[in-house]
Amino acid sequence: MHTNGESPDIIKQVRALRPAHGGTCFSLVDGRPLFISGAIPEELVDVRVDSRRSKVSYGSAINILEPSEHRVAHIWPEAAASGVGGADLGHVALEYQREWKTEVIKDQLARVGGANTLERVVGSVGESALQVHPASDPRGLNWRTRVDFEVSPARRLAMKKENSNELVEIETMPLAVEPILELGMLGDTPWKQYLRPGKKVRIVAPGDGGRRVVIGNQVFNGANRRVGDRADWQVRARGTVEKFSVAASGFWQAHVSAPADLVELVLDGARVQEGDAVIELYAGAGLFTKFLGRELGPRGAIVSIEGSKEAVGYARENLRGVEVDRDLRAGRVNSKS
Repeated sequence: MHTNGESPDIIKQVRALRPAHGGTCFSLVDGRPLFISGAIPEELVDVRVDSRRSKVSYGSAINILEPSEHRVAHIWPEAAASGVGGADLGHVALEYQREWKTEVIKDQLARVGGANTLERVVGSVGESALQVHPASDPRGLNWRTRVDFEVSPARRLAMKKENSNELVEIETMPLAVEPILELGMLGDTPWKQYLRPGKKVRIVAPGDGGRRVVIGNQVFNGANRRVGDRADWQVRARGTVEKFSVAASGFWQAHVSAPADLVELVLDGARVQEGDAVIELYAGAGLFTKFLGRELGPRGAIVSIEGSKEAVGYARENLRGVEVDRDLRAGRVNSKS
């Protein structure tokens, strides 16, 4: 590898070594760590250095000299060309994306938890528990039920370039579910009259309808009418359908099948029995709390702790009718709590 004499910010012939957090690949250039966006492990690439810090550099692959067998045409060409975030592995085959994320999980356990942590975790729960598996709805596109934007000076929806405050106007969003795209908010849109430069915009599409568009502190339905800051969801798990209400501007799992899949995983892992007592941390609006409460029954008890008072309020509403002794608290979850 060597530096191009014409531009010190271009590094030629860099070998990507292993997956890293954030959709980058780790490499070493003259002993200095370099994290490369747009590369795949084992590829040989030319790199444009985008930023340098005291001990590490960040760059983007600009020429793929030896492409990986896992490289595919980017699923979102607009994002690849403009450098916006949100599809960091869009150039990677879907199956290998899961292998990539599995390796990142293992690496983080070893680095953050210490050298023996990964070994202890594997010994306790097994190697398969660390593997990233497909969702029950394994689509690679059109899976996001929540997308966030900012309004550009031209009053169009935009996203920031990765590691930058520069806004890029967006014409396409292949990750969003169809009900979001059907609103027609991208590009030159009839919604323009509601968009003000600098405002944050969130679009939410619950599976049973009731789309919500949050512009600043105003909330609209899919017909451009002002409504309350509320979105209603249904989750089918354990053979039942539970209803949940959350703030449209608040948190809910973005993947279309994540709520149900995660409930099944939590219940399988917790293996609670009727009459047990459970403590749940970072409980949100009560997704797990409600299903756990059903399993625990009237002789059981559950204490949940969540940092957002608003989310706790929704959790109390969502658990109405669930026969379980419960204490849903708003508070911080840390060593001093």
